[in-house]
Amino acid sequence: QLGVREYLLKPITAEELRAVLDRVSAALKARELVKGRVLENSLLSAREACDAQRAYYAVGAYAA
Repeated sequence: QLGVREYLLKPITAEELRAVLDRVSAALKARELVKGRVLENSLLSAREACDAQRAYYAVGAYAA
């Protein structure tokens, strides 16, 4: 439900952890950038877009 981006197997080195955190951070920044651009180009208000996203995730439409 939360969405897994990376799966870490123990033992893990500090370098491996740092690399995973960097990739996840970059993915989250990209996601926020896309969301911001969608809102800029959307006919929905920010509140309507938030409600639509909440409804989308509530029904599990994001699941593959």
